[in-house]
Amino acid sequence: MKNNFERFNIDPILSEAIQNFFQETLDLYKVLPKYLKEWADLGWFLGLHSTPGEMNTARYYLDENDIESLDEFFIEYIDENFDYFQKRIFELYPDREKIIGDALNAHSEGSYNLSIPVLLTQIDGICYEALQVYFFSKTKKQPRTQKRLEAIPLMEGGVLEVLLTPMKNNIEISSNKNDSVQKENNSFNRHEIIHGISTDYGTKVNSYKTISLLYYVVDMSFELKREMKKRMGEATL
Repeated sequence: MKNNFERFNIDPILSEAIQNFFQETLDLYKVLPKYLKEWADLGWFLGLHSTPGEMNTARYYLDENDIESLDEFFIEYIDENFDYFQKRIFELYPDREKIIGDALNAHSEGSYNLSIPVLLTQIDGICYEALQVYFFSKTKKQPRTQKRLEAIPLMEGGVLEVLLTPMKNNIEISSNKNDSVQKENNSFNRHEIIHGISTDYGTKVNSYKTISLLYYVVDMSFELKREMKKRMGEATL
């Protein structure tokens, strides 16, 4: 029996490449929650605008335990998309443009001690606008975002539901001294940064990680607000 590609006289080489692409994408999707959590524990985040190729690259470096290359990959990814990220954030949150713009300028100038804490506070605020809970807040050692997301009827196993994995789990940046997830000598931890405990957080890599988290939260917040608006519209029909 001919497959769909053969029926439409698609070149066999192209047909094989397309089928391999879809199979690789499916294989990635099955294990994506695990990688989203592990990337998040290392301070890196990917959202809806990330391609399967980019995710597979990040997956490869993690599997190889090549954290230096993983950091370099994410830094390059952010640099390549920086203008787009910034434009989209300003369009979605015009009231935050001055604050976030100043913080991103500080990042570009290498003033990481200034960029990181400002962006962390904005991440909390943006999350609150969408979910009415702060990104870094917890109840009984569990992220409040987890419980809030459970109340939103998302398609189980859908792309958005999978990508929300970091917001449904304890992750390293959100840990505090009472959490078992916290590691020793962690210089990228929101609690220690905001409360003045950490004094060595101001590195290039940590600033990029903060931007990675900022755009992830912007991306997820936008999609969640759109999903909730859609659900409300369906409920009124």
